[in-house]
Amino acid sequence: MIEPLKRHHQLNREQVISRVEREGWRRITVDFDGSVLSTKEATPKGLPSGLISRRRERAAYYPLYCTLAQSGQVFDVLHRSGNVHDSKGAVAFVRQCIDRIREFLPGVIIEIRMDSAFFSDEMVTLLEALGAEFTIFGALRAICAIKAAGAGAEGVVAGTAEGKLRFFQKE
Repeated sequence: MIEPLKRHHQLNREQVISRVEREGWRRITVDFDGSVLSTKEATPKGLPSGLISRRRERAAYYPLYCTLAQSGQVFDVLHRSGNVHDSKGAVAFVRQCIDRIREFLPGVIIEIRMDSAFFSDEMVTLLEALGAEFTIFGALRAICAIKAAGAGAEGVVAGTAEGKLRFFQKE
C-alpha cells in the first residue's frame, strides 16, 4: 500500500477510536461487508480490477469495509479488485481490525456482524479464538435446515468450507 493511503487509513482508525473514547462506549458493534464500486470508464492498462456482471465493459472494485455500527464510521478498508468473493482476504482483515481495536480500546467488548458470504470454518475458528461475540447472518437455507431437523430441536446450523449447511443437535 502506498504511504499516503496508509496514512489515510491510520487517520480513519484514529477518528473512530477517538469517538468511542469520547462517547464512553464499553461495547461496540463492528460490521464487515463488501460493496461493488464500478467506474465509468474501462480499466486503465496496468491497474488491477474486476468486472461487474451487469456491465462487463466497466471496471469494478470490491472493497471490504470494517465499520462501527454505533456511529456509521469506516474503521478500515481492504481494497480489492472486483472479481473476488466477499471472503477473499477476509480472515486476515478481520484479525487485523480486531487486533487494532483491542490495542487502543483494551476494555471494550466487541460484537462482530457479517453476512453468510464470510462463513467458513476458518472464520468461525478465528472469531472464537479472538473471544469476540459474533453473528454471521445465514441464508434461507439455514432456516430450512433447522426445520428439517425437527420441530423444537435445539442446536446450531453451521456451514462447512464446501458451503454446505449442517444442523448440529444440542446435547
